[in-house]
Amino acid sequence: MKDVSLQKMAIVVASIIGVVACFLPWVTVSIFGISKSINAVQMGGAGYLVLISFIAIGASTMLVKFKQPKLAKWQIALNVVLGAIAALVTIVNLDNASSEVGSLASFGAGIYLAIVASVAIVIICFIPSKVFLGGKAAKPVADTSKEEKDK
Repeated sequence: MKDVSLQKMAIVVASIIGVVACFLPWVTVSIFGISKSINAVQMGGAGYLVLISFIAIGASTMLVKFKQPKLAKWQIALNVVLGAIAALVTIVNLDNASSEVGSLASFGAGIYLAIVASVAIVIICFIPSKVFLGGKAAKPVADTSKEEKDK
């Protein structure tokens, strides 16, 4: 795994944390001693959007030239857009839940982890890849498809 970019590894780890966060409690409502916890998947549409965003971020980062040290421009753009969508949808859900049920609701670890993971993905995408390579410029990966055709 030493050939894998630290930047890509950080994005994949953050996206895995985001996926796990979607299954942890986001909101717990307590009324008269009865409490009910809801996670992102149980919320429906918005929760699915956050879950799909994290899965797409991880998949796009892992599946396309994972050993290449530098993220492609389209990967950066996709990860930033999907990370921002996940962050905004999560923050809107946080705001909606607090305004609708007020003091009856408490927020679980899942919603906070989802916010942290999505913001981390956006920040990591804006950090230049040479920071992750110890100040060295990224070397392009050799294209082996031409060599295989020549044989």
